This record gives sequence, structure tokens and C-alpha cells, in this order.
Amino acid sequence: MGAATTSPAPPSGRVERVLAFLERHPWITDALFVAIPLSLLTFAASRDSFYGQNPLLPGWVELTLSLTMTGVLALRRTLLLPAAMTVAGAALLMVVLLIPPSIQIVAVPITVYTVAKFGSPKISRAFLGLGLAGAVLVLVPYAANVYWIGPASARRR
Repeated sequence: MGAATTSPAPPSGRVERVLAFLERHPWITDALFVAIPLSLLTFAASRDSFYGQNPLLPGWVELTLSLTMTGVLALRRTLLLPAAMTVAGAALLMVVLLIPPSIQIVAVPITVYTVAKFGSPKISRAFLGLGLAGAVLVLVPYAANVYWIGPASARRR
């Protein structure tokens, strides 16, 4: 004696075509909702962060690496391994060049998640380990900025 329930009608016509198009071209969704907003946030944060305060490195190098990490997220499902390797390489370069973390570091867990979801189990485990090692290594540029570069720039003022 329960009331009959009807399921909602599936989207029809135009909406269905748009959803099918976006499913065939995931890079559009990734660009619109992940890469572009994160890149804009990274660029906006570059004015108020540590960029350009390292006397050994021009600010444009730091910003370029940061925008590379966020911009390549547009291809994270289309070109999974090249995008993941680009994020990992840029993150490693930032550690080596003693660039402190900022908003662009969000690209690392997004990449680890994407590889875990769409990659093979072996590659997923490798990138999880790489992400965990990077989480520890990211403390190196932060510590260098706080204890080495930070006090030196404060003394020059």
C-alpha cells in the first residue's frame, strides 16, 4: 500500500548533448573547474607571497613553475602520465630551487588522486609514494625561506 514512486526523467535534448560532449572531452571540464581557477589563484597569490624574495632566483622562474603545476591540471585525465610527471617534476624543481610552497602545492594531491583513480594500481602506488615523499621534502624550501632567506632579506631592509 505504499505510494508509487517514479524516477525523474533523464535530461533531454540539449543538456544530454552537452553532458555527452563534456564526457568525451574531459580536458574542458578540468580546465574550467580546476586548472584555470587554480592558476588564477596562484597568480593572485604571487603578489602577496614569497615570490621574488629569494635573492638567488628571479621571481618569474618561481611563478612559471607554479603556473606550470596548476595549468597542466587541464590535461590530468586526457594525458594522465605526462601531466602527473610534469606536476612531479615542477614540484621537485621547486624543492631543489628552495621555492617555498604556496597555493600551487594543491596540484600535488589533485594529481595523486587523479592517478589513483584513473591509473593502474602499480602506477597509483608509485605516485602515492612520490606524493608522500614530496610532502616531506616540501619542508626543505619552507625551512630555508624561514631560517635562511627570510632573516637575510629582513636585515637588508
